[in-house]
Amino acid sequence: MSKKKVVLLLIDGYGLRYENLGNAINMAYKPNLDGCFSSFPTCEIELSGESIGLLSPSRSSSRLAHQAIGTGIKSFRVPLIVEKSIEDGSFYRNDELLLAVKNAQINGTGLHVLAMLSSTSNHLKFDHLLAFVKMAKLYGISRDQLYLHVVLDGRNENPKEAIALIKRLEDFLNEEEIGRIASVAGRRYVYTYDLTSLEVSSYFDALLNKEAQQFKDPISHVVKSYQELEEQGEVISDEYVDIAVSEEYFYPLKSGDTFLFLDYNPTQLKLIANKLETVEGLCLVSLSKIDKFINYAYQDKLVSGCLGNLLSKRNYRQFRVSESLRFKHITTYFDGQINSDKYKIYPNELTSEIISNELVSQALNPKMKASKIVDSIVRAMKEQIFDFGLVNFANIEAVGFSGDFYKTIEACEVVDQEFSRLYEACKQYGFTLMVCSTSSKGETMVDNALRPYLLNSSSNGIFCILDSSVKKIQNGRLYDIAPTILTYLGETIPPFMDGKSLI
Repeated sequence: MSKKKVVLLLIDGYGLRYENLGNAINMAYKPNLDGCFSSFPTCEIELSGESIGLLSPSRSSSRLAHQAIGTGIKSFRVPLIVEKSIEDGSFYRNDELLLAVKNAQINGTGLHVLAMLSSTSNHLKFDHLLAFVKMAKLYGISRDQLYLHVVLDGRNENPKEAIALIKRLEDFLNEEEIGRIASVAGRRYVYTYDLTSLEVSSYFDALLNKEAQQFKDPISHVVKSYQELEEQGEVISDEYVDIAVSEEYFYPLKSGDTFLFLDYNPTQLKLIANKLETVEGLCLVSLSKIDKFINYAYQDKLVSGCLGNLLSKRNYRQFRVSESLRFKHITTYFDGQINSDKYKIYPNELTSEIISNELVSQALNPKMKASKIVDSIVRAMKEQIFDFGLVNFANIEAVGFSGDFYKTIEACEVVDQEFSRLYEACKQYGFTLMVCSTSSKGETMVDNALRPYLLNSSSNGIFCILDSSVKKIQNGRLYDIAPTILTYLGETIPPFMDGKSLI
């Protein structure tokens, strides 16, 4: 009996939400996708939280999703590792966190902690900040030694949650009788990929002296910032709250102090970290890795295998195609090499990278390279050079990030048209097409205040096997996709995979 052949289509940004308001996916005309999803076995897939190795609530991530799908492994990323370590008590004995605390305790110097306040857990769970405050108290840090530099998020569906979160934090600090909120700033002044950011330079200057705007209490400062943003006709969001330091409790950084970055994913903190490295005698520690010069407490658990390697060993020829905007997703990330800069190609594997348009915003061309991607894999089908194909459409997510509702609708319709071409080719050349969301975006284009929402959401996604011989599939998580593919192919699921077959 000849072995089955599969094409897995991964669609970034295809989330499920039943309300139509701000929902570009529901409003798009997509007869091909809708028809197939109603005719073939379909289920919901969890796209955020534990499905991608994060805590709940968190936003979905196409990058992390590709790893979960491609490895079949329930990832243990820093957030989950920290959560487990707090539960078993090892958090309070972590060597690098102890370094931060004891440096301040022994020398009688300041312990400065940078922490984002947010209702989601993408950067830091609120309870994990409280756990560290308890740890500082446990090891003898006095109330006037612990300085909290809180960063306000503003990128959730509720962009004005800072007041409630600051109130919770202050109540906790007063109850435990330790620590002060020393400074407040919207995330625009701290988190960035731009290594020349003037906003971050302003934040750094504020940490070194009291020349920044001052507040008597942080909540009044946030309210004042909201009022000023409204008067200026700007978006009212925690993200844009001005930098300010406490009139009473601010303590400028000096030699001998400790500065802790309490963040799971500090990639966007590299600039402020680089600036702080220039402060002589400052002890720098991070919860997760920022760069090779700063001690860090936790790192993601490495994956132990992947679908691509397994298929190669079992003599399946592979063909992977996407545009360059997502090429690392279908290669490096899909194979679990999340921290690798160089992709390892397996035997019997071919890849095709379609060069993306270099545009300020993908909303300028919602078609992107979807048609070229389909052209590429259809040629490979005709030449019969693969047994397992991997395809990525980035349109909905990439255009959705622009906040342009109507262009995102257009992107959805492009995806529908190119899906139809791909499905027809699969039927012609004897492939079974499977479709899976990687992230959610297009279904949530506005926040609760009906303003453009520019990030991923936490909505579930969809998984469909376009084969009528499969009668039913059950709801699951992203790391269940690889085991499902193996079951469909008649292959055994290896012990390293945590997921289960949905068939």
